Amino acid sequence: MIIQSALPDMSQPPVGQPTRFFGPHYYDRPIAESQSFLAVPSLGALVPGWLLLVPKGDARCLAHLTPSEADELKSFASHMTAKLGSIYGPVVQFEHGATTSGSATGCGVDQAHLHLVPIAHEAFKASVEEEGRKLDLRWASGDLPTGSTAELDYLWYSVDSEARVSHLSNPVSQFFRRCVARALGVPELWNYREHPQHAMVKATIENLAA
Repeated sequence: MIIQSALPDMSQPPVGQPTRFFGPHYYDRPIAESQSFLAVPSLGALVPGWLLLVPKGDARCLAHLTPSEADELKSFASHMTAKLGSIYGPVVQFEHGATTSGSATGCGVDQAHLHLVPIAHEAFKASVEEEGRKLDLRWASGDLPTGSTAELDYLWYSVDSEARVSHLSNPVSQFFRRCVARALGVPELWNYREHPQHAMVKATIENLAA
């Protein structure tokens, strides 16, 4: 269910990034929630509608969720994907699965989060393949590895009901953000720390809270 709330003052965007998505900043306020998950706008969004689905409880990555939490996440993600799709068009899902604290794969955040991003599917898949070749990534078909005891970091994405996963021997920072930026023709804007895109975050909040 979409949460209706008055928008906070965004005239002075806060400095710095949240560490666990539960801070006082405007971008930490949930747009929607289920029993165990929050939907919050993503800093560094290069398109409006970019959301993160975040467990309310402590979880390093989605692979460490319990089976019941995993089922709830899939349902919540399906609901939010449909909502975004009705407003923005095609949506992809992905996770940078960091299994240990401080891993570069987690993009500097030690809390699981699933990305939902409105973007053309073919452009995104082509970008993933190109960026993956640079790192010699090996992809396999596979649903989001929830409920597992994953020890290796992983990258996971789902497009057109096709899900693929790559397990990492070495951490990779912001891989899918690089892919999205490349697909949109702005490869220099991939880093959310350097380019937090507050105006795009504000557009997401306004569109989804209205």
